[in-house]
Amino acid sequence: MRRIDDPIALRDCLARLFGDANLTVAQARLLLASRGIRVRQRVLEAALKLPAADPKASLAPRPKPNPRPRLKPLDDLPLTPREQEIMERLRGGR
Repeated sequence: MRRIDDPIALRDCLARLFGDANLTVAQARLLLASRGIRVRQRVLEAALKLPAADPKASLAPRPKPNPRPRLKPLDDLPLTPREQEIMERLRGGR
């Protein structure tokens, strides 16, 4: 048999196994015993008093993709005469 001594872990275990049913202490104790889980009375009472956990709270948030900056074509950029010469040399070297 396993033992759960953490009220929060027990609350999550009860929610996963038995849904959102409002259980009495005796009902929860019997249901847990049928699954081979032992619990102290105080821990069970504390777990039943805790509000139900939000099921989405346990999921880690997805990382947002980094947007790539949109680059303008070089022809649209205002270039100085010096920069234009350099660009022409680079294009001619292809």
